[in-house]
Amino acid sequence: MRLSLRDHEAAEHHLRIALELNPGDSECIEQMGHLLTMRGRPLEALAWLARAIRINPLNPYWYQYDRSLALYMLGEYRPAAEALELATRSTPWIRTRLAACYAQLGNMKAARRQAALINADGGDFSPVDYARSVVPFENTSDAEHLANGVLLALGQPI
Repeated sequence: MRLSLRDHEAAEHHLRIALELNPGDSECIEQMGHLLTMRGRPLEALAWLARAIRINPLNPYWYQYDRSLALYMLGEYRPAAEALELATRSTPWIRTRLAACYAQLGNMKAARRQAALINADGGDFSPVDYARSVVPFENTSDAEHLANGVLLALGQPI
């Protein structure tokens, strides 16, 4: 909840308490990885995410989605895309992230294909708003990094 409120410091504080109480909880460990990505520490996040995957090798799909965002933030766009490609159901936000990865890789055909499918169901999902204000990044520069990939995919100026 604290992360949703963008109270990053409190979110980390409470998550560390939860980890002290149950240090082997793979979901809590995974959430620490996600939180660290939101706090601008994706390299540290990947270590936590890898630990969660080791503890729970039959992990839920969202472990890979959070891992993909940490990879994206590090500029590791190919592995980030590969993690997202594991999605069994492509939601607008997954397509948005995947489009950003492809655009950052220079694969504009794939980026535009994903971008075109974002609202194929008739929705009104805004990929730019998602990147800039929905993902709870602590640092504006991280949100802009994601938004730049989205804008590239959409063929809009950065």
